[in-house]
Order: sequence, then C-alpha cells, then structure tokens
Amino acid sequence: IKYGNLLNDFYLLSVREENAKKILQTITNKNISVLLDPTLLLANDIWLNMAGERIIKEKYIFYYAFSYGNDANRIVMSLSKKYRLPVYIVDASAWAIRRKFMNGFKLSSKFGPLAFLNLIKYAEVVLTTSFHGTALSVSMHKKFWYLDTSMHNPLDDRATSLLKQLGLMNRMQGYDYLMRTDLFKDMQVDESKIDSLREKSFNYIQNSLKCC
Repeated sequence: IKYGNLLNDFYLLSVREENAKKILQTITNKNISVLLDPTLLLANDIWLNMAGERIIKEKYIFYYAFSYGNDANRIVMSLSKKYRLPVYIVDASAWAIRRKFMNGFKLSSKFGPLAFLNLIKYAEVVLTTSFHGTALSVSMHKKFWYLDTSMHNPLDDRATSLLKQLGLMNRMQGYDYLMRTDLFKDMQVDESKIDSLREKSFNYIQNSLKCC
C-alpha cells in the first residue's frame, strides 16, 4: 500500500518488461506503458562508433553474465572447445575473486562501458545471461545467444520481453540446442519492429514533457 501510494504520485509510469507492468498495475491505479530500455533508443552506428579500435586482436567469444553460474559456464566452455575459440570476459571481480580464470576464461585488458561495447562489437559471437548483454547485442547487430539455464528467473523477464517484442525468442537456447546448431547462423533483426518501438518510446517521452 505504501509503495502504491508513492507511485500514484507520479503523473506517468513506464517500465521495460511485462512482469513489471503486471506488478505495478496491481498496486497502482496507473496505466503502465512498456517501453524500450534507453540503450535501444540510440541508433546502432552510435554504439559502434563509441566502441573504438579493437582491443582483442584474436578471434574470440565474448561472455557476459550477471552472475557466472556453473550451468552457463558449462555451455560456454563446451562451445569454446567445439569452435576452438577463446572466451573473454570483462568482469575483473568474476575473473579474480570468483576465480573464473580456472574455467579457462580470459580477462580483457581494458574495462568499463567502452570496453564492454568494444568486446561486443568485435566478438565472433556474444553469449550472455544479461539483459544489457542482450540489448546491446541487438542494437549493434551482433550475433548473440541468450543462455537458457537453471539460473534463469522467469520473474525477471527483461530480456525475454525484449526478445518477444523483436521476434527473437529463438536466440534463447540451452546446452543441447547450442551444441548441435551452428553458433554463427545468421540472425535476422526486423528493423521495422525496433523503429516502431523507438517511435512509441519517443512519443511517450515527448507527451510526458508536454503534460508536465
């Protein structure tokens, strides 16, 4: 009740995913809009230009996860062996403190947001369990796979909401599928769907500013 009262003080509310919309509609009297994450409001060439010159000279798989769990690690290591490609991560704490170097993962020599973009841009493929790993891969037109593992929390549907909106749910796969498919198969992104979602999001922002 307390949170509902506080949220009702806002003139407009928007979220990135369907589950958040359902939750907020149960505690507020607001009409909740599902809009794009800000990372997808920028055209792909802006992100690509920000990525800069290549950091890693060899061909590689970029692995980005919110938490580097054993199930996801198993998929990544198996694919690394199958395609004989090294796996790079950009999370220094996971590599050192959580000892992910013992999985054979390599650590990028540079860190931060720009290094994150750089590793996506130049990777042969991106493997991720992260929403932003998914969103930026889509925005930069990079081949990626969202790893479906036991760690996936169905209540956190940020990534799956985006994949559904773009007709890319086939990019969410588990171990068996990824081991038997071509990891580098073409990924068709329907730009008209992204453009439509961007237009909806920008219209929401413009209307919000007019109303307030």
